[in-house]
Amino acid sequence: MNKEVLGDRTQNLNPRQRLLLDKLLSDFEGALSTAKWAKMCKCSSVTALRDIRQLLSLGTIRMVGGGRSVRYEVVGLAD
Repeated sequence: MNKEVLGDRTQNLNPRQRLLLDKLLSDFEGALSTAKWAKMCKCSSVTALRDIRQLLSLGTIRMVGGGRSVRYEVVGLAD
């Protein structure tokens, strides 16, 4: 899976969101959580959650699990 598959869904993303997708599509190991993303991009957890929610609404990533153990992955990556 590469960025071309995501197509037009990535055109209006901010730099943090583009970085998030780049990380998930390349060398990212483990599961992505909101807290982990906030730490990686040195932003608040509210900003990290906002980034993730926008990517969820665009259909580029999906939620796996729920509650405190929720994680995110690129749609189609683990299919």
